[in-house]
Amino acid sequence: MKKNNNYLLIHVGIPRTSSSTVRRILREVFTKPGELAEPTSSSYKVLPENRVLLLQESIFPVHKKTKRLCRYFTLLRDPVRAVVSEYYWRLTQRHFGTQGLWTNVSEEAMKFSMSLEEYVAELPRCLNFSARLIVSSADEAATTHGLPYYPGNNAFFDDCDEDKLLERVLEIIDKQYAFVGVMELFEEAMFVLANLADIDNLPLWQRTNASVRPPGWTDAVLPQTLRNRIEESTAVDRKLHGIMAQRFIESPEYKAINPEALQQYKSKCRNLDMENLRKFHRDGLSTWKDDIASLKKVLTD
Repeated sequence: MKKNNNYLLIHVGIPRTSSSTVRRILREVFTKPGELAEPTSSSYKVLPENRVLLLQESIFPVHKKTKRLCRYFTLLRDPVRAVVSEYYWRLTQRHFGTQGLWTNVSEEAMKFSMSLEEYVAELPRCLNFSARLIVSSADEAATTHGLPYYPGNNAFFDDCDEDKLLERVLEIIDKQYAFVGVMELFEEAMFVLANLADIDNLPLWQRTNASVRPPGWTDAVLPQTLRNRIEESTAVDRKLHGIMAQRFIESPEYKAINPEALQQYKSKCRNLDMENLRKFHRDGLSTWKDDIASLKKVLTD
């Protein structure tokens, strides 16, 4: 963030969009007392020294609680892949929790035992998690004080008019968001963030919360019946992801990225990420190929 600007940069962390990795990068950069804060309640009072806020469990309209100019940003992801990732992340938590290798696993996660088919069957008609959380960053009535564990939580995932939800989300993004990137172009999004937040030395990254998958897993092995069910439940998120992916690659900030610097950064990060994924018995090349295929599909649909 430019030193002579006093606006507050706010990250809206949408689960399974590399939000944990974004938070880790920002924690490495903003280390002075009070520079970075992670509010857990809508009653949080913005401090003069705050430069970056990380919204995770509690998503609320910070701009309504301060006179400072607030600029939000977030990343989106192909919602089909996000749902599948969320499912396997829960199995990963249970596995490492029962093995005693992770000690901060919730009781709900330790008990999780659904099959992928059962999990998808429980999805509400209108899941659209990304759209709902972006609305939570603007509308006090939609404030979240804790993210629901099960997608079948009707109190949170109430039925809604999908056209109106999409219209509202795009209105909020246009008014309040500095940028919305896509996980499939993660390094590009981090370059835009670095320029926005005045980060001179962008930390290298490797995905923070990778999930274990069945051997040989790729998106292609997801049964079409499950894919269809997820697509029905995430119709707004799918449209939103496509719109924002197109906007991102057409933005002046994206076009201003130095290709050589980007490639050098990406190469270093991918090497780290590949080593990290091996710990979870996953192949980095297959994972990135799925990212590319997903992005190509959304840009041509």
